[in-house]
Amino acid sequence: CPRVAAQAFVKALCDIRGVPYEPHWAQQFSVAYDVYVAILQQVRTLVRKGLHRDSIDWRILNNCPSCQTRVIGEKSLPVRMMVAIDRNNSLKRIAR
Repeated sequence: CPRVAAQAFVKALCDIRGVPYEPHWAQQFSVAYDVYVAILQQVRTLVRKGLHRDSIDWRILNNCPSCQTRVIGEKSLPVRMMVAIDRNNSLKRIAR
C-alpha cells in the first residue's frame, strides 16, 4: 500500500478543480482511501478463496521447484533459470 501525503494530494486535487482547499477534506480523503484499501483486500481474499488458493501452503504446493533444485552428479545447464520481471518483454528478444 503506497504512502500518500493526504493533505498534499487533496490540495493538488483542489488546485486542478479550481476550488479552495478546506482542511477537513484531507481527513475525508484519508477515510475514503482506507475504505478503498479495505475493499481491495476483501476482494483479493474472496478471489483467492474462489480459486481455492487460500490455504497456507498453496504457494509451496503449486510452484515449480525443478529449475531451482540441484541434483548431485547431474550436469548443470548453461542457463540455470530464465526470469523476467518486465512482463516477459526481455524474453521475447532472445534469438531462437
